[in-house]
Amino acid sequence: MDKQLFQKACNEVIGQQIGMNGIGTLSEKTVHSVLKNYLAPDPSHHEIKVGRFVADIYNENGIIEIQTRSFDKLRRKLQDFLSYAPVTIVYPIPSTKWIRWINPQSGEISPPRKSPKRGKPYSIFPELYKIKNYLTNPNLNLQILLMDLEEYRFLDGWSKDHKKGSTRCDRIPIELIDEISIRSLDDYQFLVP
Repeated sequence: MDKQLFQKACNEVIGQQIGMNGIGTLSEKTVHSVLKNYLAPDPSHHEIKVGRFVADIYNENGIIEIQTRSFDKLRRKLQDFLSYAPVTIVYPIPSTKWIRWINPQSGEISPPRKSPKRGKPYSIFPELYKIKNYLTNPNLNLQILLMDLEEYRFLDGWSKDHKKGSTRCDRIPIELIDEISIRSLDDYQFLVP
């Protein structure tokens, strides 16, 4: 874990976005972009076609896929990628999250409010079930990144205060808290609370 390199990746990506169009306006969300720059600072290793699919990162260590959401779409990629090189799935989990609300009419952003929910490494379990057929493959590794972040949401929900059912705009990483690597079946014990 290199907190300085992580902070450098955050500063570069967030600085580029602010210089262009602002938060959450690029096709690639901020967490994904920061992690790609943290894990492979050389952009020549980003978005490389491997077989029938494009890998987030492909370098001398193998393929790295950053998955900020459901692992459902990974199944087809894994079947293909694992025949070419070792694959590491990187899964970010918010350790502490501050929520900021954006008024869609005025653009005004609220001060941050700390969410009572805390992310834990075992939060990955429901996603692992979706790729259960690949978990015993010796070429598959997992890397769980616990991080603090700010989440920006539009006040466009269905409840009276417009918060329930609201749309998430973007998540901005603040600090890398911990990295957990799963390289063998024995390593899964680190996920048990």
